[in-house]
Amino acid sequence: MSEPGEPVYAPHGGIVRHSIVKVSRPDMKVVAVRKGHNETKMMYVEPVTGDDGNPLHKPGHRVECGDLIGYAQDTAALYGSQRMKPHVHVEHVQSGRRIDPTPFLLP
Repeated sequence: MSEPGEPVYAPHGGIVRHSIVKVSRPDMKVVAVRKGHNETKMMYVEPVTGDDGNPLHKPGHRVECGDLIGYAQDTAALYGSQRMKPHVHVEHVQSGRRIDPTPFLLP
């Protein structure tokens, strides 16, 4: 679980594929990092922004493992339900197949 505003770091080095992608709900945001045939998507993440208010890590930008890429969104506020526990949803896709992301997350 992640508390709202908690920092989210790149789980591995690679190229940012998505930054601020609106999925299913207008307020849900996604940051995805791709390395070869591997891609890790982190949903409910407010991307880090520069002084101009635009995402610091735009698509095509290279990030390293451990780089700050965003902050956890308040999922309870997004869905208007206190039953929704604060969290960052993580998916890892390897060669087109979703697999358990745990080995790719920082300790």
